Amino acid sequence: MCHYIAGMGNSLFAADYKSEPYWWLASPRPLLAVAQMPASCDVAVVGSGYTGLAAALELARGGRQVVVFDAEDAGWGCSSRNGGQVSSSIKPSFDELKARHGADTALRIRREGLNALDWIDDFIRRERIDCDFGRVGRYHAAHHAAAFAALVREVETQPKGVEVDCHVVSPSEQRGELGSDLYHGGSSTRLTRRFIPANSIRVCWIAPCRRAPP
Repeated sequence: MCHYIAGMGNSLFAADYKSEPYWWLASPRPLLAVAQMPASCDVAVVGSGYTGLAAALELARGGRQVVVFDAEDAGWGCSSRNGGQVSSSIKPSFDELKARHGADTALRIRREGLNALDWIDDFIRRERIDCDFGRVGRYHAAHHAAAFAALVREVETQPKGVEVDCHVVSPSEQRGELGSDLYHGGSSTRLTRRFIPANSIRVCWIAPCRRAPP
């Protein structure tokens, strides 16, 4: 199937197709001035996404000479292309983490997800990043009855100390949440945030960067 699609070339796409997210229109890629590569540095950071640029910013403010390396423009990849959902979710469930690492480590991993949300809140306020940041919540819809039962168990058996403020939405109540009866109920939380990813890269983290010649 993959070979078949690849062989079709551009015939799958409209004539005006662009391989970039539409929100780049409101937050265009920055044109960084070319800078000479320093002979040495205290810290070399590989990758100019959220992680790399945030680390570089903190290190530079701590007095270190930092150089960020990337094959593309700063923030070119997933950090400016994603949908902007910010959640505390850790993909493995608590039970899976517990089975792999033990209860104490599983709790610490889950707690890091909650800590990350607090850090993002503080960072965006502290840096005064204009990225339409807000707490908008999330609805997790169940696509069949068994999935709904699993969501109910997940909400009702949250581990102590890392509970998330969420509630079960029954199939009969779902229209008030979604305006639709398509799913089999679900769960709702106000914990999830959203923001415009490209703005975060452009407004704050790219500002102190300079692009060195190849």
